[in-house]
Amino acid sequence: MRYSSKHESRSHRFPAVPAIHIFKNPAAAATDLYRLRKNIDNMFLPVYFVPNGQYKKRATILDKGKKTRDHILKESRRLFTINGFQRTSISKIIAETGVKKGNLYYYFSSKEELGIAVLLDAAEEFADILDQSLTGSDPIRKIIHSCQAIMELMQKTHFTGGCLFGNTALEMSGTNPRFGKILQNVFGHWVEKLQVELQRAKESGLLNSKLTVEVLAVSIVAILEGGIMLSRVYENQKALEQCILTIKNLLEPEQT
Repeated sequence: MRYSSKHESRSHRFPAVPAIHIFKNPAAAATDLYRLRKNIDNMFLPVYFVPNGQYKKRATILDKGKKTRDHILKESRRLFTINGFQRTSISKIIAETGVKKGNLYYYFSSKEELGIAVLLDAAEEFADILDQSLTGSDPIRKIIHSCQAIMELMQKTHFTGGCLFGNTALEMSGTNPRFGKILQNVFGHWVEKLQVELQRAKESGLLNSKLTVEVLAVSIVAILEGGIMLSRVYENQKALEQCILTIKNLLEPEQT
């Protein structure tokens, strides 16, 4: 037996997740498959048999299964962001996704497991957005560009719902350690990425602040999350724009 993961290259951010499990010996599948599914939490694991060592992909079945799981994750994320985890019922998820209850529980054994999967999926996506948005001619420009990328994310939702991570932190961090741990990783990773750029800016003479890079990084995240929350309340981008302007003033006061 062997399995591979599409997340191997990102293992420094989030734990790798096996994507496909291949049985070369179908006779051993009955016991091995049960053990495999019991040992892997919260994951749809497409399985297919490989007779005579030839890799035969059941592409249509696997693709349909992946699309169904991704659809459930996408719609559940939207519902959790707008309504919160506790206020989003399984019946609401079923109604919005259009899947049958049995199909939902095939991919996710409980509502909590679905919530964990949604957070992990969103965390991986956000980590990619951070990597792609931290671009520019210098470290300060990179940070400001990443702030603008977050503004663009919020604009796509018309500031409805706000930030999934911020909302879930307020709702679940003190009551569910599993949720709390994922959120710590998300915000911790964000702060670390900012710290790297701030340190580079400081060493190159672009940043002249009495605050440490750690304090600045945490402050940037807190300011953005506050801006997202206020923009959600007022249903416009003004508050978040003002918060991004504040961040610019923190990083380059001599240019304002």
